[in-house]
Amino acid sequence: MKNHPRASVTLALWLLPWLLLQGCTVSTVEVTLGSGGHLKNSRGHGTGEVHGVKIEVIDAGGNNLNAGQQSQELTLVGGEKSRGDTITEIELGKVRLTLVESPSGEITLSVDGKGYGKVELGDSVVVDKKRNVAVNDAPRTPHEN
Repeated sequence: MKNHPRASVTLALWLLPWLLLQGCTVSTVEVTLGSGGHLKNSRGHGTGEVHGVKIEVIDAGGNNLNAGQQSQELTLVGGEKSRGDTITEIELGKVRLTLVESPSGEITLSVDGKGYGKVELGDSVVVDKKRNVAVNDAPRTPHEN
């Protein structure tokens, strides 16, 4: 039986999208922030450290990871410059975390738009599958921002 180049090309073109999709599957995404923080989302399990606070999101509901950090600079009366809040927004899967560090070093935490109060350098924040938040293994009750 004779080889048919046309049939081979057709089969290759049909398989190409499937092969590309198989090769493009990303299981781990990592980000390093300018402030020295780092985040990783590995198959929907997010971990990292931001502002000296350890973060873990269990079953984030997706493998995406977006993070942005913004430092505000204030101009005081008389033209003097002062550092404002540093705001870090993180999206791990379907979970959105916001940490705001004031110039005095006070850090506040929000998860999915709800405030969870102050956290401190060295604290550990865990967001579980049901979106319950615990800081240093102590459950926190949300309040609207």
